[in-house]
Amino acid sequence: METGENKPNIFIKSKNFNTAHSEQHILSIVVSYYEFTFTIIDEKTKKHMFFKSFQFKSNDRKKNIKQIKKIIESEEVLKLDYVKSYTIFKEFQSTLVPQELYDNENKNEYYKFNFGVENNIMTDQVVSQNLIVLYSVASDLKNLLQSLLPNSIFLSQESILIEKYPKKNTFTAHAYFSKKNLNLTVFDKDKLIFNNQFIYFNEEDILFFVLFCFEQLKISNTDIILKLYGDISNGDSKHKILFDYIKNVEFGKRNIKTDLSIEFNQISDHNFFELFSLDI
Repeated sequence: METGENKPNIFIKSKNFNTAHSEQHILSIVVSYYEFTFTIIDEKTKKHMFFKSFQFKSNDRKKNIKQIKKIIESEEVLKLDYVKSYTIFKEFQSTLVPQELYDNENKNEYYKFNFGVENNIMTDQVVSQNLIVLYSVASDLKNLLQSLLPNSIFLSQESILIEKYPKKNTFTAHAYFSKKNLNLTVFDKDKLIFNNQFIYFNEEDILFFVLFCFEQLKISNTDIILKLYGDISNGDSKHKILFDYIKNVEFGKRNIKTDLSIEFNQISDHNFFELFSLDI
């Protein structure tokens, strides 16, 4: 029985899910200091069969890492053998480097220029934009996941968002909200022109970051579409303040090539974008 902090915020299980078929399934995980979410997909049907999301109230990172350890050790489905396994790191510092300028021997220097010294640098590729994503995950969390999920392929949330956000024949901004961070990405048609992550404390911070970004890019807030994802709901304070100041605001939808069982209808289209949009 799951009790207390070990109880998921969302739990969905398809009536057709069978652990005996795990070697025909794909495991995809999203992890941050404040979240552990995973879904299991049938490789043949491309249908999501099982889903759990744990959201941590505590701001104590070490405490939350211990909680992640407890979840992985207690969830029997995470101990099964899968045909593929992915772990997506969310809300971690990252920077982008044009692929033609990138030298892997200098990755620590690229990262240091933006965030200071860090030896634990990982990389992803954004093929459509010819970019390399450099990101860092604290060694205690990375080592834990490598120990408990040794066959999982590590990915950055950033690379999936940039690759999978829908592009339009105009300026489009995508705002992804996490517990503490706003990730803001702007395209001119299909070309990435801005990407950054901001720490916010209130709705006024959010509005300032968005409008300041548009101002620096010399884009009128009446000439751009702003799409919303993640920890934001229709009519909440974050949505209201953006809706009051920006002409075209709408909730984003999954860029999904897999199928969701009917039980997944309880999850809004703009939630868990990176998890449901991952190419498998």
